[in-house]
Amino acid sequence: MKVRVPDYYNKFKCLGDKCPDTCCVGWVIEIDDDAYKRFLSLEGKTGEEIRNNIVINDEGKPCFKLNENGRCAFLNEKNLCRMYIDLGEEAQCALCANYPRIGDEFGSLREMGLSISCPEVARLILNHKEAVSYEEWDIDEKPDTTDYCEDTMFQTVLSLREVAVFIAQNRKYSIHERLGLLIVLGSRMQMAVDENDCEGLEETAYDFSDEKYLEKVIASFNKAADKTYKEQFINMIYTFLERLDYISPKWVNLVNEARQADTKGAFCEEYRYENFLVYLILRYFMKVIFDGEIYSKCAFMAFSVLLTEELVSKQKASEDRIIDIFYLFSKEIEHCEENMAMLNDWFWEEPWNNPKNIIDVLTTI
Repeated sequence: MKVRVPDYYNKFKCLGDKCPDTCCVGWVIEIDDDAYKRFLSLEGKTGEEIRNNIVINDEGKPCFKLNENGRCAFLNEKNLCRMYIDLGEEAQCALCANYPRIGDEFGSLREMGLSISCPEVARLILNHKEAVSYEEWDIDEKPDTTDYCEDTMFQTVLSLREVAVFIAQNRKYSIHERLGLLIVLGSRMQMAVDENDCEGLEETAYDFSDEKYLEKVIASFNKAADKTYKEQFINMIYTFLERLDYISPKWVNLVNEARQADTKGAFCEEYRYENFLVYLILRYFMKVIFDGEIYSKCAFMAFSVLLTEELVSKQKASEDRIIDIFYLFSKEIEHCEENMAMLNDWFWEEPWNNPKNIIDVLTTI
């Protein structure tokens, strides 16, 4: 099996009690089967305490209790895990041991990454000034899932993801032009995916690998479109955000303050949005293999960059504040299945969210 990671993957180190936030507050921590069996058989007072702080959720899965402040029962006053301190790393359930590491497995290819919902990961990704690249190696492990790597369609989509990363990192174009190209790419891909047309996907990959073709697409953008489109879209985003569920007052206050602000504040270098975009591509693009949806993923990428850009622009200049915006966005939206499902439906069902309108927003900013 081959393992592939972004080049910053192995640079991550948990800050522990020095972290400005904690991953053990607000989130329900599900316990994997192996850890649950281990906890059930653990002897002594520690084992008893652990079992007394496990509940079964509505889906029948064991989870750690949260107190009235949303804190995990084993989080101490220094925001450190008592279970880790008392029993060691091997005592942790899989979710706690792995976070913020995330990944997908496609048979003989395992792709791993880091979630930007962690403040230290956000800092690591956003401060990566060079174009993100991959590192990969082989491990002596046989796949226990369908091996998509042997499928022509999978390999074609994988090549299209490389094209998407190439576009995202092409600093010849503005970040908004790159997003516009990805919207067009996603729209063309969706038509081919709907028809199970591998040849159409191959043609799309060929076209979007050609810079002359990219320049032709960019030249077709209506840069004289009604400039109120941006204001309309941003207002639509703010209105839509009111429908989502959140766990952090910090995020809610940040969004409300930005919505009420009428002046521009902080500046965020374009390479940071580029890195954020590449992160989104690496995290979501290949999931089209599982659900057949790619346009909504590209629209979500444009939405994510536009929202974070809007929030940054309404803040006072502060490195920590910029990091807050990106990691809280991920924590509140990416890590909530209900929020992500509502967003996905919004991109498909809201007539305004069509490629032309989104591109007009992007290219008139």
